[in-house]
Amino acid sequence: MDSKLEAGNYSYRLLQKDIRGTYAYSREVEVEIRLPLNYSRGQNYPNPFNPSTKISYRLLTSSYLDLNVHDISGRLVTNLVNGKQSAGSYQVEFSSDGLPSGVYFYSLTVDGVVIGVKKMLALK
Repeated sequence: MDSKLEAGNYSYRLLQKDIRGTYAYSREVEVEIRLPLNYSRGQNYPNPFNPSTKISYRLLTSSYLDLNVHDISGRLVTNLVNGKQSAGSYQVEFSSDGLPSGVYFYSLTVDGVVIGVKKMLALK
């Protein structure tokens, strides 16, 4: 699986090799990677989770991004991403190690604008 690819066209082919050392290449397959059409953040998976979960999001353009996790009282638990990222699809992992079971919220802010907030549940 390729990750963090820029938008564009990519060509792939397989090398098939038998036990005698004979080999052949498969035909080339072209894949087009497109930029996302809008900003989005997905629901974390799995949810509920123990001990970790993955949060995915997409950026339309190169943007300054903040991805924060807060507890039920609104206190900042951790900042998962803080900085400029190019357009594309991303996935980060959040670990609840050292944290109690409970409801947590993650927020995505792009160029100073809150894109959305989602709820997640940590179970121990």
